[in-house]
Amino acid sequence: MANRRARRQPELERAAKAAKTSNPSLPSTLLFLALVLYLGGLVFRLGFQEVRLLQQGRLLESERVAALAQHRALRAEIASAKTNAGIEKLAREQLGFVMDREVPVKAVLAAAPSEAEHTAPVLRAPEAQPVGLPPAMAALAKFFVPLWP
Repeated sequence: MANRRARRQPELERAAKAAKTSNPSLPSTLLFLALVLYLGGLVFRLGFQEVRLLQQGRLLESERVAALAQHRALRAEIASAKTNAGIEKLAREQLGFVMDREVPVKAVLAAAPSEAEHTAPVLRAPEAQPVGLPPAMAALAKFFVPLWP
């Protein structure tokens, strides 16, 4: 029996040591918990930043595609402007030039009268006379050209 106790003695000592190491102290538990929370916060922030960077990447990619399309359109416009037909088109559209023996015609579209204009009589205010002139002088003023605009 003594032999059994001698054999069990190291087992009991190991169990006591294990019990001492298995119960961590309160400061070490709090330190471990703080470390876990800190690392969790870092992972969350990194994930949030990654999502934001992916969104910015998509936005920049769409802007790049739009810029490339605009670049192609401008290249085509430059190539067109180097030809005679392109120069003629620009002169006609932007500068209003016409070729010899052509008669320029400008179409003016009148607005369609509304129903209110058909039913209501048109009242017009009398023409305003120049301020400060007597009526006789105002009647003569329309025959004279002013010296300054």
